[in-house]
Amino acid sequence: MIRMVMAGRYPPDTEHIEGGPFYNMYLQVKTLAERDDVELHVVSRSKMVEGNTCFERDGVQFHFLGEPRRRVIPRQLTMISRVSRVMADIAPEVVVTHDPTETLAAVRAGLPTVYI
Repeated sequence: MIRMVMAGRYPPDTEHIEGGPFYNMYLQVKTLAERDDVELHVVSRSKMVEGNTCFERDGVQFHFLGEPRRRVIPRQLTMISRVSRVMADIAPEVVVTHDPTETLAAVRAGLPTVYI
């Protein structure tokens, strides 16, 4: 079994998906969740979540990281180290990213990374 992280913009509410990047990741996660040879983790930043929230749904581990509402430095820069720590703790064999912030976080953690 391969341990994989899908990292990017995943919709916190799958009944109301905002647009293309959210829908794309939703469909990829849904498809990979059907496999029995993948331990799948989703790492996603969200302004709609406070703090860090982790839960399991349909055999997938979700890790939502709340983005700060107020900022002096752009969120993308402040979130890299937080996302990197979560990915390193999961210790996947591969990270598939959908956003430059998550890509930089995975590279910083020293993880094999595929950027889509």
